[in-house]
Amino acid sequence: MRIAIIADDLTGANDSGVQFARSGLKSAVLLSMEDGGDPDDDVVVIDTDSRSASAGEAYRKVRDASEYVAAGGFDVVFKKIDSTLRGNIGAEFDALFDVFEPDFIVCTPAYPEYSRQVREGHLYLGGKLLHETEFALDPKTPIHESSILERIEGQSERRAGLITIGDLGRGEEHLREKLREFREDGRRYVVFDAETDEDLRRIVGLFAGGGYRIIWSGSAGLANCLTGSKQRDGFSLDKSEHPVLAVVGSVNQTTRKQLQLLLSSPGVAGAKLLAHRVVADPAETAAETAAVFAEASARLGEGKHVVLYSSGEPEEIRLATEAGARAGLSATAVSDRISRELGAIAASLLRSHPVSRLILTGGDTAKQFCRFSGFKKFELIDEVETGVPIGIFSGERDVFGVTKAGGFGSDEVLLHALRILQEGGNVCVQ
Repeated sequence: MRIAIIADDLTGANDSGVQFARSGLKSAVLLSMEDGGDPDDDVVVIDTDSRSASAGEAYRKVRDASEYVAAGGFDVVFKKIDSTLRGNIGAEFDALFDVFEPDFIVCTPAYPEYSRQVREGHLYLGGKLLHETEFALDPKTPIHESSILERIEGQSERRAGLITIGDLGRGEEHLREKLREFREDGRRYVVFDAETDEDLRRIVGLFAGGGYRIIWSGSAGLANCLTGSKQRDGFSLDKSEHPVLAVVGSVNQTTRKQLQLLLSSPGVAGAKLLAHRVVADPAETAAETAAVFAEASARLGEGKHVVLYSSGEPEEIRLATEAGARAGLSATAVSDRISRELGAIAASLLRSHPVSRLILTGGDTAKQFCRFSGFKKFELIDEVETGVPIGIFSGERDVFGVTKAGGFGSDEVLLHALRILQEGGNVCVQ
């Protein structure tokens, strides 16, 4: 069986794909469809990089990816969506539906291990409605609603239906009757409540007997429940003789707490990019990036682990937004500019130093770094923590890397990743 995953950003592509790698399936993220995939890969993950695109561009990118998948003879299609509903979910569902014409797209972004639960069609994060959390303040893709159906239908030409926890408890025959009603009513995108991993497994079990042509859609939580029980052999990483380079582009509060712990660790040096200096004047941008590169390069030369990161304080975000506005840049364009400069600096450091281990957090920054570095794919190996994968970036030289979405990981996850990449040893989250 071959599985295709279509994701809208790189860290999401990685954290969903690695669920299958952990089950013993050979899994890789294509960093460009033009490079093609390995026919021996059991799971192929495509990053359309469409989360912050316009709805029209997102539709086109996902349609292109869907046509690539349709021609590839895959048995299962999984549409990875953000577990906090960012992105063009409805438009991307339309692209999938137009190519594959399934009976239903079955959707739940629930990820109980990270306190993401769906109740009555609304997404809760840590017990709060999504629009009441920090994701409402995301500088690039703010979220202003918690209703998944409203989010989908507001972006789509089609209607959505809801299966609640109460429906799940009434048994298979009731659920199949609901699906018949949805199909007759033109509700082909079906959102499921899920508060626990057991709820997710019940949803998967409902469709296990066949009879429906399904596209699955959700976060790494649902992906994990589709993988089966097989476990891969353990993987052991050699000790590194060279320092680790970490690149932190996310301004998520979870990541910023993790960043501070990493920066306070012995043998770790920080190189901070002032965001407001790289969004307007080209001369100021060049001066700032040159200074940050020089600082990071010097510390790597001393054998220190280096953390390259953007300023993320509220005041700095305000300054960057205002500088961008004066230059006629939208909030999305400002964020893209910062990610691009971080990625370019990191790629230059990789070319200039014998770095063979990376930590990347923030999907946009990770994507820019891979583009500037010329990496072709990311072969997924395992997780250092739940939802935080480790793998091998393939390009002119292979580099081990850990990637992390902004809101994922324990407070110590970056320290944990650094230890594994530096000291080596067994890689396996229990």
